[in-house]
Amino acid sequence: MIRDTAAVKQDSINLFGEPIQEKTIRVFHDESGVYGRDDWVFTGLLWLPEEQARKIDEALKQARGDYLGEIHFSDLPASFDGDFAADARVARKWMNIFKEKWACRTWFNVLAINRKHSKYEHHRFTQDFHAYNRFTAMALKAGLAWHFNDVASLQLKIYSDEKSRRPQGLLGDGVTTDNFEQYLTNRLLEDTQKYKGPKVKLVEPVHCLSCPETGPFAAEQEALQLADLLLGSVATAVDPKSDRPTKLWFGKEISTLIQDTRLEPWKQRCGLNRRFSVSYFPDNNGCIYTDGQLKIEDSDNQLRLF
Repeated sequence: MIRDTAAVKQDSINLFGEPIQEKTIRVFHDESGVYGRDDWVFTGLLWLPEEQARKIDEALKQARGDYLGEIHFSDLPASFDGDFAADARVARKWMNIFKEKWACRTWFNVLAINRKHSKYEHHRFTQDFHAYNRFTAMALKAGLAWHFNDVASLQLKIYSDEKSRRPQGLLGDGVTTDNFEQYLTNRLLEDTQKYKGPKVKLVEPVHCLSCPETGPFAAEQEALQLADLLLGSVATAVDPKSDRPTKLWFGKEISTLIQDTRLEPWKQRCGLNRRFSVSYFPDNNGCIYTDGQLKIEDSDNQLRLF
């Protein structure tokens, strides 16, 4: 599509005729659940401003102290106490840091996919990675439209968790073997031509990263672990699969944000309107919706099975 040259030029300058520097965002993507097996699968995206990346990394590493193990939500122990619960204690610090300081400086969105819903089209996904790729692209587009609706254009650097999605690490043909990076690149550029969000440019190819069991970790690996923690907390709040007190604690902590952002903006207390969002798919019309189930509520820390 060819755009008018004058319009392009106008987009690139401010009211004073000065060049506008395009905002660069690092996007960290993770998945919770398994297509082809679980009733619910969750896609999460943590959006970090490029200029804040170093400070966020320093904060996460400071909270670690001497602990250099991977922070992985599914592996958290039942208790925060004891010699073998250092990862849970670090994760708790990370959650507190996120809620107190970084939630209002970053963006985080989750798309919860209900595979047992009658409007979920199982026949469209002959391979599990077809669903994985499609809903990752859908979550990206939704996040761009919601969180950056007032931004003219963005530059993105996308990092996705490698280890559980495609262990072989090879770029496939998209039919029988996974072509995640190419698919996501194509869909992102096509889907953002006409929508309620910014123009998008990928600064570099999509990265698929894995984390070793022990660090030290690169800044991108630390951010991926934070994304995993936040996503696991949301998944627990929506559809808990464990009765471990630690995981229920994280579900309750994130539930406070979910419930707050469901209120009208002027009633919200956390100040995260258009900063934090959890959406669901599909509703009875096959669309995304925002008032889906929440089985852990911050009011009483009880499981509400409904």
